[in-house]
Amino acid sequence: MQTRCIAFFLLLLFQAGNAANFIINLAGNWDFSSSNESINGVGTVPGDIYSDLYAAGIIDDPLFGENHLNLKWIAEDDWTYSRTFMLSELEDSAAVFLDIESLDTVATVYVNDQKVLHTRNQFLPNQANVTDLVINGLNYIMIYFKSPVKYAARKAGQYLVTLMTETTGNAPIFRQLLATNSPLTVIQTYITETVIRISLGHWHVEFEFETFHYGARTIEYIVMIPELFIRESDIFLLSANKRMQSKSRNKLAFKIPMPMEPKRWWPNGMGEQKTYDVIVSMGSQVKQKKIGFKTVELVQDFIEKSKPAKGRNFYFKVNGEPVFLKGTNWIPVSMFPSNNTNLARMKFLLDSVAEVGMNVVRVWGGGFYETDEFYDYATKKGILVWQVSLV
Repeated sequence: MQTRCIAFFLLLLFQAGNAANFIINLAGNWDFSSSNESINGVGTVPGDIYSDLYAAGIIDDPLFGENHLNLKWIAEDDWTYSRTFMLSELEDSAAVFLDIESLDTVATVYVNDQKVLHTRNQFLPNQANVTDLVINGLNYIMIYFKSPVKYAARKAGQYLVTLMTETTGNAPIFRQLLATNSPLTVIQTYITETVIRISLGHWHVEFEFETFHYGARTIEYIVMIPELFIRESDIFLLSANKRMQSKSRNKLAFKIPMPMEPKRWWPNGMGEQKTYDVIVSMGSQVKQKKIGFKTVELVQDFIEKSKPAKGRNFYFKVNGEPVFLKGTNWIPVSMFPSNNTNLARMKFLLDSVAEVGMNVVRVWGGGFYETDEFYDYATKKGILVWQVSLV
């Protein structure tokens, strides 16, 4: 059973009379144990159960010989990760949130022995309001991971067709715990952008903001592309639900006129990989990312219109030019998630892809959604990404 654990943070935001943000990073040592507690030790977050067991001398190298078969019992057991964390100077008006990027896969989270959430999908983020559960002083968090292999076997019995072969299981990814003394705090905002050329010299740019926040408020989103002298803004109402933990989705769209015609981004070997800095601010948060302007078209017209039986074409055009795709399949850098955030290794592989003249990678659907650094670096190197939906 693989266990993925990403950094776990405690963020204290004191906005009234105290401008500083206090961050307690809970990455590091976590206690782990098997379901019957016959196996236990101290693991590392971020990390995975195989690496933790190997580092503790409990198992041999999982990648040696047939150890992947000898160690199948790991994926068939349940595992628990736990640790304590200290909260101090927590004001009575503070709100404490648990913001989890991913738990892989069937997991239940407890704070001070109280269940706060349950998840069965590693690709969806989770949030939980734990304000009433934490105290000033020492707190305890435990994440219980049920064997995904056994869970999947039970689910498979409900179907008449076998869809997948045997596989190992994955376990936790957790991200951050947030505390704030203000009911008007934006906790997290995810930003996606869509860039479409609507006519010669005109581009339609649309940003979508998915914002997790505490309490109802109005907030102004500002988008700037300094190199193109663009500044657009709009004000949105973020509503609250009964749990005082909400998710709002808003869009801000604008057009780039002909005088500001941006330079195009081209695939490797076809031209420059021009990108523009985009600065997005919402409340006290500021985020920056890069975007490239390009058109991508999948051409599927008939080979001969008069003879449709001959079938259709299947190729891509980028910026109106046909592209001969030359690429490779991308799997995680390491089968162990603890090693999968190796940026140097990731850059070396994408550098190699570009150096041999490739212009596309297909992200395998049996791995993980890659980090922002991966997609940004692929853009920098002129590598198109064919993203397969993960299973």
